[in-house]
Amino acid sequence: MKNIDMNQTPLKNKIEEALQSLDAVQRATPRPFLMTRIHARMNKESLSVWERVGELFIQPRWILTGLCLVLAMNAAVVLFNNRSNDAVVSTIEQTNSEEDYSTAVATLYDLENNEP
Repeated sequence: MKNIDMNQTPLKNKIEEALQSLDAVQRATPRPFLMTRIHARMNKESLSVWERVGELFIQPRWILTGLCLVLAMNAAVVLFNNRSNDAVVSTIEQTNSEEDYSTAVATLYDLENNEP
């Protein structure tokens, strides 16, 4: 029995300390005009335009639809951009020949001397 009393004494002390720590607790007080704001919000009959728009676009289905649309547009740009680059490269390859390079170089070095 002596062992049980020795183990309960520290436990009783801890319980007393915990209960005494609650002595300094004060009641929480709300901010001024809180009840007025709550009553005004409850009595409000209709939502403003921005509140309706916000409720519409916060729904997960619209967010998911928007993300899918953005991803689809990005994929379309990447796919069509690669096709247009291939067409440009083939057009450039067809127009560039040895004659074009030789005339371009010849006209580049044909400088007129304007000094008397």
